[in-house]
Amino acid sequence: MQTIPLSDFKAHLSENVERAQVEHEQFTITRNGRPAVVMISADEWESIQETLFWRRQAGILDDIAEADAEYASGGGLEETELRAHLGLRSRG
Repeated sequence: MQTIPLSDFKAHLSENVERAQVEHEQFTITRNGRPAVVMISADEWESIQETLFWRRQAGILDDIAEADAEYASGGGLEETELRAHLGLRSRG
């Protein structure tokens, strides 16, 4: 994460937005030498919000651990079984 004064950030606004959007650069923008705001791409923001949403769901970590254990022990569904379970058409 790059720390940059607000005046410098504004002077190169288009370039910094491009870097955030394309290169996923993160910026801490300072005002009077102190961190004021953080800028990240909209994609990263949405990803963070989605992660936070799922982390707040009751029992989700237990469900993930259970699924990991089932997969590690050879359990789970083959693609064709999963597609049938979800009501999706077979590939091909």
